[in-house]
Parts: sequence; structure tokens; C-alpha cells
Amino acid sequence: MFEFAKLVHETFGYSSPKIFISIAAIVGAVVFGGVAFLIDRSYQIGTTQNQQAKMTLGTNPHSEPPRAPQAETSSRFLWVESRIVTSGKFPPSGRTRVLYLWGLPPGKGTAGALGELTGTPGTDLGLPPRNISYETMCSNYYGTVLLNVRIPLHLTFREAVRDDKQPNAFRSGNVTIARDLEISFPKLDPGELVSFFVANSSNNFVDVSFPDAAFAQVGDRHVTIPLLQPEARTMILAPFKDPIEQK
Repeated sequence: MFEFAKLVHETFGYSSPKIFISIAAIVGAVVFGGVAFLIDRSYQIGTTQNQQAKMTLGTNPHSEPPRAPQAETSSRFLWVESRIVTSGKFPPSGRTRVLYLWGLPPGKGTAGALGELTGTPGTDLGLPPRNISYETMCSNYYGTVLLNVRIPLHLTFREAVRDDKQPNAFRSGNVTIARDLEISFPKLDPGELVSFFVANSSNNFVDVSFPDAAFAQVGDRHVTIPLLQPEARTMILAPFKDPIEQK
């Protein structure tokens, strides 16, 4: 401090202490003001970086997005799956169901019916010969007893047309009938699986598709139940008879 006072007096040529005090005050204000400015600037930069970091984390496209709450029915559903078969046999119980499709137009009767067959276990069901059918399995994953389960199928019948370029082959043509057919089950227990065969008894091609929902009764309430199934939802069945034989 003594050396600083000597330097000031020699530099400016003053001997008055008031002059020295004034100069010292000015120098102190500049020095401490600069220090305060640097501290404040550092605080502002740090705050800005923290805010930017929070914004970046909130908008990071690689961060996991929030999960939407699942609906109550998302884990309660019916599962339906079909597979192609060329024949069928009676199960050990000796009882099974077959959905026969007839292709009658509206006003002329039903387009088909789901009936129960009984027979000796292991014997043939007698499905349409030389033709593919389907076996469909329906499982109750709703978690409770379902009564009066109803599933509205959609049927599209198409005419069988002989291929002019290949006389021994035939293909589907124009739509002749398009209508719904409801199948039902009196009761499905939790986890129960029921199966039935689908067979075409008409002389037309027929496409069979399942809806996205089924209907049932839970206690005294009527409910709509999601009907889940694989991507391939449509069953395609060939005519009962070869079009060449129909001539």
C-alpha cells in the first residue's frame, strides 16, 4: 500500500492526501466493480446453460416418449385365429361345431348356420371333398364369464368363372351376395377356447371376415369386447363343386 501511495504522488505530482484518497477510491471502484461484473456474468451464463440443458432434455427425439395410459379394455379381449384344413375329425369329446355357408340372398333365407355335430371320436367330419376349409379358434381373455357371445361375420360371395386361357382352372368373378351372418356362443368361461370349422356348401367363392369387436353379456350388463386376430383376417373358400361339374 505504501508503494502504491508513493507511486501516485510521484506520478501526478500531488502532496495532498485528499487527492490520493480520491484516486484510491476511483481505482477501488473500478477494480471491485469489474470483479462484481465478472461474478454476475458467470451466474447469468450458468443459468442460461442450465435452462438450455433442460429444454434439450425435454425435446430430445431419442428420449423415451411418455406412455399413454392404457384403456381398461386393452388387456381384456377375445382372440380369434383361423387355419386352413383339408379335413377334420371328431375330437375326443365326440362333439364339434361346423359353420356351413349356403349363400342365400337376403329375404330368401340365412347365408349359413353354425351347428353342432356329434360322432365317434377320431372319425372324419365329412367336410366338402377336394376343397379347403378352415378351423377357427376363439379364446376368452376378458377375465370373466361371458354370456350370449355374438360375433357378426361378413360374407362376400363371388361367382365362379372358368378361365378361358386355362379350361381346367376357375377364378372368382363378380360379387353375387354380400351380407352379414351372426354366430353365437351361449357361454364362454375365462380362458376357455372354443373351436369350429368353416365349410363352403355353395357353388360360389366366399370371403369370410371377422369384425373388430364382439358383443356379450356380463351379469346384467351388455358389453362390447375387442376382437383381436392376426393380420390375415379374411378366409377365402372355393366353391363346393368345381364349376366344370356345374355345367
